[in-house]
Amino acid sequence: VDTGMFSPSGAHPSPRLFTFVTAASLLPVKGHRMLLRAFSNLRAKAPDDAFRWLVVGDGPLRAELTQTAVSSRRLRGYVSFVGEVSHDRLPEVYRSADAFVLGSLHEAQCMAVLEAMACDLPWIGPRVGALDDLARLDTDETPTGMLFSARKPDLVGDVLLRMLRADPHQRGEWGRQARRRVVREYELEEQTDRLVGLLRELTG
Repeated sequence: VDTGMFSPSGAHPSPRLFTFVTAASLLPVKGHRMLLRAFSNLRAKAPDDAFRWLVVGDGPLRAELTQTAVSSRRLRGYVSFVGEVSHDRLPEVYRSADAFVLGSLHEAQCMAVLEAMACDLPWIGPRVGALDDLARLDTDETPTGMLFSARKPDLVGDVLLRMLRADPHQRGEWGRQARRRVVREYELEEQTDRLVGLLRELTG
């Protein structure tokens, strides 16, 4: 991750509507259908809580997902499909949000999560790929996000609710810890130096 490009704004955040953000191609493997049901469940559990969900990305499911959000009484006005966003504009999108959400059926290392973390965002996601390691729930370190194991909309809705109602100071520390993790372990120049060192070792 380019931690210079993907970084917090540095400005003191002004009061705003709590914002979840997802950045992924609108493909079945990315789990948007399940997330729509989970957000609908969140609305049922917390009808008086104000929030929005920004969905960044495009793909063959856009028409279906948009129609689902429009036709659902619970989701109308809560979900925004913003379409494809250029890579250089993603930091701005992440800085406008309070938490990143991933719904993928499988991942290796999700760059979108790392880039969001570099912008001080805590995250919610399934136990896929390297997310277990990113969460570091088995150590004394401050968590960087929240995992869900079962892909059941009601259970994922519970996790969304916990993030939404988490103490803002605690959530802020999760975000700061997320950036520290990225700077320490996934920063672009550091990874490049490690790769060069490995190549030198292998080639003598």
